[in-house]
Parts: sequence; structure tokens; C-alpha cells
Amino acid sequence: MRCITMLKNGSFPLALTVTLTVAPCLLGPAAVLSQDSKRPDPIVEAIRDSNPQTARELAHAARILLDARRDADCKAYLKQLAELGADDAGLADLHREFGPAFFLSLARREELAPEGPALAEQVLAAARRVAEDPARLDALITDLADPERRARAFAGLREARRPAIGRLIGVLADEGRADLHVPAADALAAFRSDALEGLLAALEADNPRLLARIAAILAAGSESSAAPALERLIHRTDLDQPTRGAIAGSLRRAGIEPRPREAVERSAAAAFLGAFRVKADALPPDGTAEPRWVWDAEGGTVVERPLTEAARAQWACVRLAHDLARIRPEDASAAVRELAARLEWEQSLAGIDARLPADRGTVARLPTLGADRLLEVLDFSLDMGRSAAAVAATRALGDSATDAQLAARGERESPLVRALNDMNQDVRFAAAEAIMRIHPLRPFAGSARYCETLAFFLGSTDARRVLIGNPKLDEGQSWAGRLGEMGFTADLAATGNALLDQLRTRPDYEFILIVDALGQPDPAELIPWIRSVPGFARMRCVVATQAGNQRRTEVRLSEEWGVAVVPRPHSAEAMRFVIRAVERLPGQRPSPPETRAARAVAVLDWLAAASDSPDAAFYDLLRLEDSVIPLLSDPRFAPRAARVLGGFATPESQRKLVDTASLVAFPIEARNAAVEAFVAAVGKRGVLLTRGQILQQYDRYNAAETLDGETQRVLGAILDAIEGPSRAARP
Repeated sequence: MRCITMLKNGSFPLALTVTLTVAPCLLGPAAVLSQDSKRPDPIVEAIRDSNPQTARELAHAARILLDARRDADCKAYLKQLAELGADDAGLADLHREFGPAFFLSLARREELAPEGPALAEQVLAAARRVAEDPARLDALITDLADPERRARAFAGLREARRPAIGRLIGVLADEGRADLHVPAADALAAFRSDALEGLLAALEADNPRLLARIAAILAAGSESSAAPALERLIHRTDLDQPTRGAIAGSLRRAGIEPRPREAVERSAAAAFLGAFRVKADALPPDGTAEPRWVWDAEGGTVVERPLTEAARAQWACVRLAHDLARIRPEDASAAVRELAARLEWEQSLAGIDARLPADRGTVARLPTLGADRLLEVLDFSLDMGRSAAAVAATRALGDSATDAQLAARGERESPLVRALNDMNQDVRFAAAEAIMRIHPLRPFAGSARYCETLAFFLGSTDARRVLIGNPKLDEGQSWAGRLGEMGFTADLAATGNALLDQLRTRPDYEFILIVDALGQPDPAELIPWIRSVPGFARMRCVVATQAGNQRRTEVRLSEEWGVAVVPRPHSAEAMRFVIRAVERLPGQRPSPPETRAARAVAVLDWLAAASDSPDAAFYDLLRLEDSVIPLLSDPRFAPRAARVLGGFATPESQRKLVDTASLVAFPIEARNAAVEAFVAAVGKRGVLLTRGQILQQYDRYNAAETLDGETQRVLGAILDAIEGPSRAARP
């Protein structure tokens, strides 16, 4: 027999309690009426009779129905609750009364979608905003000083967690809030491990009193991981003796005897060098960014930033280098290490393509250091494999260095010249751009390499490009066709040596696909050579094998990083498998198309200026002609490429300019630029076209009788330029 008792509380009529008393023999599916049954459902009827209207009443009704698994009716009340449009404070009250578990249940029950998950997300987000509201947190922190309100205030701060930790550390750093220093320190100590990361980040502050307070909290909490950082503080010469003594005392009270300065410095330097040195093939792929505390000198407290694992390691290097430079301020190498670590950190956060603001951060300090110190920073960054720091230092050198900084330093090349040959393309271009801005007026060791680097960046396109190594031309072309259907442009090489030569000409290959039968050299020898080509240390490689050879090839290449071994792709589906294998590999991705195009434009602009300047005569710029000519066929680059070729004024340059100007289907702006460049080339060296080329141009002009006026004008201007020298020579 089923008995239903409904108890009503006078203060809250909807606080319904439904008690089901069921005989054991009746337990089973038939014991509970389905909400789809035609018979009235007593639970639903009782709630309906109570007529819930307020947000609290509707949430209570939904919880009863949720527990009773009356999903359809629960959804109806959830929808009604959402339509009330409660503000953040009202939703936060619901979260506080009914608890997060209830709303998480709404989000997870598929039967309640979409109303359940939507309402849960709305309530949880509102509760988080209220809990993290800065004004509320400040009020709670103020209440910490009141013994009667302290427990409630701390409970409120615990709800906010990380935002509360940041504001508590800010209070410790604020000398104007001394009355709150002790309760704020007590609250941070009560957070224990949750506050450890923020407290460690605050140790980079230059506020001695704050450092002493933070050290006392860390030492009292017996945080062994904080001991090395606290030991470094004890030996920093920029801190006064009372502060250092207080920190040492905190450690001793925690049972830790601080080590001598030499031991602390030695271990810190070893830790820094071990973490800062990076091998190109050991760089992990970018991971998921998670919020981490860092010190914000301008704000005077710690702030959260989304950091990947690699970025967190960079920040640890900054903190180590910061302390080392203050333990031994007379050591120039310590200052270089700190500058490199900070530039790596700041440039990585901004993105390697971004220019750091000249008036903020570490870059703002660089002009006062001088070019020689910057060269030391660049040299160290190159040695450590830190590309972001090298890019930042190189760009700064472009603003301040002279051609004197391009001279060799003893037996070593100038770091700027070294950077031209770096394994990272961003570093290579930054070095080339810096030399462009320095505009040296005399030869320097490495000027030939400079021209090679310019040629490399002229080979850029906005295509997704793949390099194929296959001695079988028909199979290689078949692979190129299948890749073309997937949006790639493929270049072919029949031998390993030819592949390496091709690789040196273009900066935008996404990956290399080679067959295991490739010779001169074979893949096992070729891949290390690929890694040594400037700009391609992290190139992703795919080796396609014959049937039955895959396992043996995998064993031979097992020590190589960023390599996938796949069966030969004999079908479109097999080629899609290759692409999926590439996408799973860690390794370099080419710069965005707009970045590659901007680099080619910068090189063309410099070449156009240099080809007209007698100061640049020591460069062998004509060796770049073959790299510039292909850009004439691209309307984006054609005007600039034409100007460069007009400065070269060689027979081949003149022929290409005339041919480009004569292309009827080409944009008229590019054709006009080609004519102007040809006129300049003739003025510089005279007409260097062959007789046959000149006659061809007359034929083109005569055939244009029915073409548009712009074309006739362009072709006429070419003939005027050709005939000009002979007319001038007539008496």
C-alpha cells in the first residue's frame, strides 16, 4: 500500500517533503507510477498545487523532481526559472543555498537538455563572478581584521580561491594597509599549497618588506620547494641586512639552515643553464595554456596569465636569472643571462612575429646598455638556442648598432652574422632585417651569407608547400597531384642532395615526404642533414616505405625526432593518411602567409635601394637576380621586383621586364612598373636586348593595333626606350 504524506512549513509553503511507504512485495517497476502514465503523479500534482513562483521556489521544485527522476516536469520548472531573468546576486544566492552539486547534476543529465545544462552554466558563471568580484573581495579582506567577522570573511575568500590570493598578496605589498598585513598573511598561510605558486611569484618583487613577509609565510608553512628561492634572497646584495637576516631567521625556525653563498650561486646557475639551454629537436609542441601566477611590477602584485608548460619553464628561468644577477651584481655574465631570460619571456608572450613596445618592459632598458652588451645577449641566446630572445635582441641591434658591430669579435663572427645561419627562420630574418637597417658601408665577414639569406626569403609564397624526394619521376608527380587536390603545392627532387639544395631556396615548406629508396644520401643519413639546414632544425619528415619494409625503416629511424614512417601512398586515401600522420608530429610550422609576404617585400625594398647605391657596391647583388625574377609573375610583388631588376639592368633583367610589360592579361599597374624599370635600366646601361628580342617587340606592337589603348601605350613606351639611345646619338 502507498501512503503519501505532504508536510508544509509555514514559513516556506513549498518546502515539500514527499514520503513513500511501499510494501517490500511491491518493489519493482510497477511500484512507481511513470510520469508518462495516464494516472495522476502525486509528486508532480503536489508541486503543481503549491504553485512555485519565486526563483527559490522553482529551484526547490526542480530539485524534488530531479531526485524523483521526473525529467519532463523538472525541465518545465527549469525553463520557468531561467525566464525569470534573475541577476548575478540572485543566481549566486541559489548556488549558495542549493549547492554546486545540484547544478552540476542538471548539467550532466542528458534528459534535462537543453534547459538543465543552460541554467547550470548560467548559475555557476554568476556564482563565480560574484565570488570573484574585486569590491566584494576587498570588503572580505577588510573584515579579516575583525575577530567576529574573520571566519565568515575567510570562508568568502575561499570561495574565490585564486583571485583572493592575488588580492591578499597585493595587500601585503601595500604599505598603506599595514593594519591588514597580519590577517592577510594568516589567510594566505591558511590557503597553504593553493597559495604557494602566487607567493613564489611575489619573490621577484623589489620590495624588501614584502619579501620578508612572504618568506615568513613560506617558511612557517614548511614548504620545502620554496627553500632554494628563499636562500637566494638571503644572498642578494640589493636587500638590506635586516631583511636578509629576517628571511634567514624564518628558514631556521622552519628547521632549514641556509647554505653559503657559493653553494647557492652554484646550484642556481646550474639550474638556470640546464633549463635555459634548448636543443632544437627537444622543443616540445605547444601545449594547453593554464593560468599561472607571475609578478606584475606595475600593479605591485601577482597576476594570472595563461601559460603553456614551455612558458612556465621560461618564467622559472627569469626568476633564477633575476636572483643570480643580484647575488653577484659585478658579474657581467649574470646581467647578460637575466636580459636574455627576460627577452625570451616577453617576446614569447607577445608572439615571435610581434615587435615589443620600445617604451615598456626589458626593451625600454636596452638603449642604455649599448650595442656591445646587446651583442653579448644575442651571442648567449644563440648559444642557448633561445630563438625568441635572439629575435628581440637582434631587432634592438637593428635600432642601435652600426657596421662596427658586424666586425668579427676575435676568432668568432659577429653574433649578427651568426644569426643569419640560425636554425630558426625568425632569427634569420631578424638578423637580415637588422643588417638592412644598419646598412653597412664596407664589406664585413659574412656579407655573402647575408645575400644568401635574402635570396632564401625571396623564395617565400603563400602556398602550402611540400618537398617530395623520390627518384621515380612518375610516382613523385602522382604524389604531387594528390597533394595538389588537398591544397598543397609540391616540389620534386630525385636525390637527397637535390632535396637539400631545394630546401635552401624556400622558407615555407610544411613537411618533407621522401621515399625509403631515395639515395645520395638515403633517408637515415639525409634527415640529420635536413636538420642542419638553416631554418629547418624542426622540419617534420615523412618516410614512405615499400610493403614489408616499414618495421625495418622505423627501427633505423627510431632515434630521429619528428619523423613518421608510412606505407607508400598509392591512393588518395593513403595520401590523406600521410597528412594525418604529419599533423600528429611535433615540429615547425611555416610563418603565416602575410608574414612571409611581408618579409619578401622588405627584402625587395632593400634591394631596390641598394642596387641604386654606390655604398652597396661590395655586395654581389646580381647573384640574387634568379630569386627576384620569379616574383615578377606575382602581381603583389611585381612592382617592387621590377624596380630591383631595373637597378640590376642586366640583359636577362631587361628581357624579363619587357616580357612582363607586354603581357596583355597582366594588371596594368604591374605592367607600368615594368616599363618604368626598363626605362631606368636602359638609362643605366643602355639597351642590352638582342636583335631578335628587339624585333619581337616591334611585332608585339604591330599586333596590338586592335587592343586597348593602355596596352598600345605600354608597348609604345617600350619601343621609345629602345629607340631612345639611337636617337640621342644622331647628329
